Amino acid sequence: MDITQALEVISAEMSAQIDRSLSEAEIALLVGAWENQTYEQIAEASGYSLIYLQRDVGPRFWKLLRAING
Repeated sequence: MDITQALEVISAEMSAQIDRSLSEAEIALLVGAWENQTYEQIAEASGYSLIYLQRDVGPRFWKLLRAING
């Protein structure tokens, strides 16, 4: 599986279970995590602030992924 396939699977599950799609920030987190990047690297590459990714988007998103996968 590559990142494109992973994004499709996660997006489909989110759409089916909670009726929403991935945000651009969530996509940036997934791609960065897939590529084994740090939050700092993801922030730099995506243009989002480090604090926003670490304290806002990240915790909520990883919790959401655990819930839809659970």
